Amino acid sequence: MTQAYIFFILILISWGIWGFLAKYALKFISVTDLIIFNVIASIIIEIILLVVLLYLRGKAEINATGAAFAMLTAFFGLWVESFFCLLYQKQRHPFLCL
Repeated sequence: MTQAYIFFILILISWGIWGFLAKYALKFISVTDLIIFNVIASIIIEIILLVVLLYLRGKAEINATGAAFAMLTAFFGLWVESFFCLLYQKQRHPFLCL
């Protein structure tokens, strides 16, 4: 098994855990609270990851186009996650029971 397959399996498992935890959290808190706490946790994790990566690499490679697309990736990731949580709260559709 190549390294790519291992990462693929880890991504699928993580995605499943993420969906389960988000749906389970909605039993106890509202969607807006879920998004707020998710953003707070994301900021903490991203700061830790940034420190580790800068420590290991030394410096970040600066490219305006690459940086813009990386920021758009983060924006759309949060956007999709927000819509997922809002849709799940409004309509408990069987499709969302991944």
